[in-house]
Amino acid sequence: MKRLITLCSVVLTVSIFISGCSQPSDVGPVGPGPDVGIYAASHVVVAGSSFMVCGQFFPPGQTVWVEARYGEGLGEQGLMDFHDHTETDEYGRFSLRIPVPALEHIAPGDYVVEIYTGEDLESRQLFMELPIRVETEGQDEEYVIVTAPFTVSDEQDGYRIPQGSVIYHLANGITEVYGPDGELILKAVDYEASLVPTPGGLRRATHVFHVPNGTHISGEGNVQEFHLEGTLILTVVNYQEEG
Repeated sequence: MKRLITLCSVVLTVSIFISGCSQPSDVGPVGPGPDVGIYAASHVVVAGSSFMVCGQFFPPGQTVWVEARYGEGLGEQGLMDFHDHTETDEYGRFSLRIPVPALEHIAPGDYVVEIYTGEDLESRQLFMELPIRVETEGQDEEYVIVTAPFTVSDEQDGYRIPQGSVIYHLANGITEVYGPDGELILKAVDYEASLVPTPGGLRRATHVFHVPNGTHISGEGNVQEFHLEGTLILTVVNYQEEG
């Protein structure tokens, strides 16, 4: 997944709103240089919604290309990407509404929108990259931020869950934990979880498990089972691509 990219251009001013684009004054293409903005509060957009990309102070009739690359988060590179282009009006302005895939097709996290100028795909040049963060609706209220590895034992430090729980790592970057009775215990966004040290390096806490000594781990396909003295104490089902 592409991570947040810091904009380095010194001639551009990037503005952020959600509902639409402000109307530039009808004075034609004058000013310090082209001005492009993603209009979404604090770079944040909601899965399944849309946002506007607007610009002004371009040459009239300039072809502007906008691409949003979403697919990498689910191992579906290119399938969920958005591509479109338009021409600036007589005052050097343009606007395009960019859809955001539904949650089942996109992993919450950081992405970029690429802005190009040029007459065709072969000759166009990258103008700038704008960062966005895709989140789920009501994410702050509905999701738990996991700061420590999951554990099924009171004798180990971590985020305590009952023995016999089932952890699902969903393809959209969400982790769900169900108790042995099948009831949902929690939902967490993986990229919000703390990074914790493991023998293989830092990993998100939602993907780290502390189990008692003597636990036998077996797996088939994307399912891992953890048994202690013949009792199933934890199951992990991973629908996410490794790496």
